[in-house]
Amino acid sequence: ITPRIVSLTSELVAKEMDTFSKSASVSGTAFLTPQYIDNWKVEGIRDTAPIMSELLTSAAQTRRAAKDNTKKKPDRILNSVLCQLSYSRTNRSLEYQTMYGVFLWCTGCQEQTIEALHQCGMSVSYSTVRTAVTSLGAQCLLLAVFISAFMHVFCYDNVNLATSRHVEQRGSNTPDKVQSGTFAVLYSCRNGNPMHMLLLPILHRLAHAPPFDFARDLRPTPDQSQHFHSQLVVHISNILFDYSTGFSPEFRDHETFRHTNRRRLPPGYITQQYPIPASRIEEATVKGNIRFHDYVYESDAMIYRHGDINEWERRKIFQLGFGLFHACQTLLWCILVIHRGTLHQTGSLTYFFEVMEKTRLGGAKPDYYALLHALTQILEGLIINAWRQECGFPDLESFAASKPTREDIRALSERILNKYAVPLEEP
Repeated sequence: ITPRIVSLTSELVAKEMDTFSKSASVSGTAFLTPQYIDNWKVEGIRDTAPIMSELLTSAAQTRRAAKDNTKKKPDRILNSVLCQLSYSRTNRSLEYQTMYGVFLWCTGCQEQTIEALHQCGMSVSYSTVRTAVTSLGAQCLLLAVFISAFMHVFCYDNVNLATSRHVEQRGSNTPDKVQSGTFAVLYSCRNGNPMHMLLLPILHRLAHAPPFDFARDLRPTPDQSQHFHSQLVVHISNILFDYSTGFSPEFRDHETFRHTNRRRLPPGYITQQYPIPASRIEEATVKGNIRFHDYVYESDAMIYRHGDINEWERRKIFQLGFGLFHACQTLLWCILVIHRGTLHQTGSLTYFFEVMEKTRLGGAKPDYYALLHALTQILEGLIINAWRQECGFPDLESFAASKPTREDIRALSERILNKYAVPLEEP
């Protein structure tokens, strides 16, 4: 009876896989669009081939695991195996393989690895991946051109691309080892009002604006100061929770220790991004910035005539904004310059760097992430030491065991903020 069951099962599986392969067949990589990627899901593939899925499930896990194991499920593996089998039946069933191949390319996977996975039926070939990426790039550029006709945010920064360091792999016709350029992204403006973007009123206010006044233009309002104070208190409380295991997750996640929402975005909202192809133009100079603007917003090179000056050439159409990353980077460097001190000054940054064995922070402008991590460690260490001084117990474990209330934690956080974390007024 076993041969008959095997034969009948084989016929049913063959018919089912024929139907599955036809439903997953696509015409080359032309199906791949940004919208398609946003909506594509790998879940649910096994539902279109129930018999084969049931056989694979029986092979992938025991009956006991299927009944009792609630953490580990073989669904994703089964979806991948089904798509591999379908790709083996017909090379037109390459939807999953194309998506996975593009994913591998985006994560920096090497050509040889992609080709190896192609032989395993998990990805399309590297040349097909490059074709799909080129097509996607052209479509993304069209979306950027479309959004540029409306209100948008224009953001760009320098980019450095490194090629092989082996001299024998770089001939006279190959790129330099390091190529510098500029990469830009356009962002759509949420709740943008065209009337707020009229250039003439902006230029009029610019021409008649009074000088900056600290009390009027820069000093935070009482409401802003109150919210900023609340955010600092939450930070100090969270530092205690990060370094003390005596507080339950329910206690830590209470709304008392959550940051107050300020201009909260709708749930699930994601700003739409429209990247522009990278350019070899460097934005390190004024001339480079102007050339890059022309590269993005002008299809052909501009030929300037003497005296032909307009608002575009003056770049008055842009409302400038400081990048948050660069603002944080400059702030860290300022902190380093002011508080670096010397090794013999207890409490100076140089002193803490030596204690923490940080050997790469001695330059004028060290690596941003290394400096940020070091300063964060120093800040958290000082705050934890303040907690030990103010909690009233020999150690933080004993303090947590005393079951302090949320109000007690908040009150102690405010005391630490006012006593240790606020600069003293100069006499």
